[in-house]
Amino acid sequence: MSLEIEFMEPQALLIMRVVGDASDPAIIQNVADDYGRALQDPRFKQSMNVVWDIGNVHLVAVSVSLIRQLSVLLRGFSQQRGVNYRAALVTNRGADYQLLRIYTSILKLIGQLQIKVFRSMEDAIDWTQQAPSQ
Repeated sequence: MSLEIEFMEPQALLIMRVVGDASDPAIIQNVADDYGRALQDPRFKQSMNVVWDIGNVHLVAVSVSLIRQLSVLLRGFSQQRGVNYRAALVTNRGADYQLLRIYTSILKLIGQLQIKVFRSMEDAIDWTQQAPSQ
């Protein structure tokens, strides 16, 4: 599993598409490498909103251990990433949608995150382009 990265420059938006097999033993290293490259890209800005398209991954099949490892990995990038941005997660699977809503609720309790789950890329992109609520 790895990340396909797309910069939508007029919108100052980063699209991260998760692709490949979630059972790949190199998943943590692949995601670390791909995400690190995105943060080093000259087009990247700390305030850039992000849409994570995870529709290709069946989250219910991903182990809790792997979810924890990915959380630690992404938290390690937080200093480079900054804090003033919106993150949208997109999946079209009902069970995955519910799981993501639970995870994001927990994340919101831990930190001040602007994160939301969507069923379509269009809705996710629209939300990231709206002015933040006060």
